[in-house]
Amino acid sequence: MFFIKILITLVLVILLTEVSKRVRPAVGGILMGLPLGAGLSTYFLAYEQGIPFLLKAIPWGILGLSSSLFFSLSYYLTDRFFPHPVRIVAALRSSLVAILVYGVVSLGLRLLPLRLEIALLVTFGMIFLNLGLVRWLIPPSVKPPKTQFSLKLILVRGLVTALTIASITGMARVIGPVWSGILSAFPIVLFQVLVFLHVEEGPKVYPGIITGFAYSVMNLLVFYLLLALLLPVLGLNLTYVIVYLFSMVFLYLLNRLRH
Repeated sequence: MFFIKILITLVLVILLTEVSKRVRPAVGGILMGLPLGAGLSTYFLAYEQGIPFLLKAIPWGILGLSSSLFFSLSYYLTDRFFPHPVRIVAALRSSLVAILVYGVVSLGLRLLPLRLEIALLVTFGMIFLNLGLVRWLIPPSVKPPKTQFSLKLILVRGLVTALTIASITGMARVIGPVWSGILSAFPIVLFQVLVFLHVEEGPKVYPGIITGFAYSVMNLLVFYLLLALLLPVLGLNLTYVIVYLFSMVFLYLLNRLRH
């Protein structure tokens, strides 16, 4: 199972990074709205811990989307207001701040008297607030020049992502459904693509990823809701097939509306 997680995440990270670099970063951001990291995390949680465990975690996963929005925005703001000429240093500093913000926001959300209605209300509010901030703060994305594949970077991307997902799902029995749900929403694939675009292409490219994600995160909200509705009726595998098909159609229509 561990090696399956590595293989799947490796393919996804490579695909998204190359799409973002060779087409438009905003398109890559839209694709971040597919249930990639969240989809892999929740699938393995249900597979290993059972569907009832995942159903308890879903409302907290919805709340975790708010933490993801804070994560992406704080990454950009750190780099914008505290720039550094060395890209890897800038990316590292932005990453540390973003992870810290994600943790602090998640701890705060953990204190809420959670019901599904509260999770939806908080997340809807955060999505629209984030949209306003992103449209105000982030300039249009820039299409970077084509670059060659780097086998070393590809392997690092996939390995880091896979290890993160394996850790989240592996700790599920210890941390329980609440933190499993919150951590399932951690934007691990988004994080990987942001960092590598930042280091490889510079600060004018990766912000487009954040802009696209600000719109497509709505699909992740729908993803969690569909899981809650369909899992008890259709079971694990059929539910995920339907949810992913719906997600692709939803994001296609969203991208058409935006352009």
